Amino acid sequence: MTSFGVKDDPYPELKKQCWCEPEPQEVPTRCADDGGDCLCNGLVYFTQKYQTGTTKLADFYTGIQNYWTVQDANKTNNQTCGPELFEDTDVLPGEDKQCFCDENKLNLNEDGVQYVKEYWRGIAAEKAAKEAQANAEAEAAAAKLRAEKEAAREAAEEEAERLAAIEAKKKAAAEKAR
Repeated sequence: MTSFGVKDDPYPELKKQCWCEPEPQEVPTRCADDGGDCLCNGLVYFTQKYQTGTTKLADFYTGIQNYWTVQDANKTNNQTCGPELFEDTDVLPGEDKQCFCDENKLNLNEDGVQYVKEYWRGIAAEKAAKEAQANAEAEAAAAKLRAEKEAAREAAEEEAERLAAIEAKKKAAAEKAR
């Protein structure tokens, strides 16, 4: 009994048993809403704010079942929870988001952090390429339209010059005939 901090058994007539409980898993804590200040000296996760289709706050594990990103905020202490902290990555555009702090970096190692960052960099590169292609196509269409308008203007000028020449010839012929 002394190993349990008790000198004498208060209930000697009762049988005893022991349980062993596993050490509870450390869960990252919510540190800020999108745009708020997050005080963290560890890994900061950027996830959905609400459980899908509800107004109930999503916990860490619900958040990382959807789109999320992460940043090592080691020795930075306080930062703003938002896309800027995560290389301008907006994991769920148009939706409310939140940040969680994993002070002891127990849920992801450095390779995992880099993998997540590379994933989002790839998504950003694809988006930029699509935007560049769309811009190039829009510029090509605009250039084609300008060229068609210029060709139509030139054709109209040529037609006007041709008609003016015909009119001048008719006038000259009429004056000669007089």
